Amino acid sequence: MRPPPEDCLQKFNPDGSYEYFQEAKPGDPYHQRVLKECGEYLAQQGYSVYGHRVKDVGKDERTDRYIFGHPTGGRFRSPNEFKVHVLWLASNEKHDYDDCPCKCCKAAMK
Repeated sequence: MRPPPEDCLQKFNPDGSYEYFQEAKPGDPYHQRVLKECGEYLAQQGYSVYGHRVKDVGKDERTDRYIFGHPTGGRFRSPNEFKVHVLWLASNEKHDYDDCPCKCCKAAMK
């Protein structure tokens, strides 16, 4: 799962503010960090890194980074959050999501 396509289009509001998701390129430093820390699971399991670019009126643009691809549509905010799920994927042959302790799987069980 990735952000909805409409959330990936840069749309300017009348006040000049905007927000949208943009997939990180392989050379992006954060993308490289996630690959280094989480290995092949990023690409192998269909996960992708996106930047959420936000510009509010009177403020500088900021980019928050997320890892998308969880089957529930949830997203991870950091490699550390994602690692919990990666370790579970690597150690659980059944892939019974009820047993996964990551935040996305736990949120889906509620």
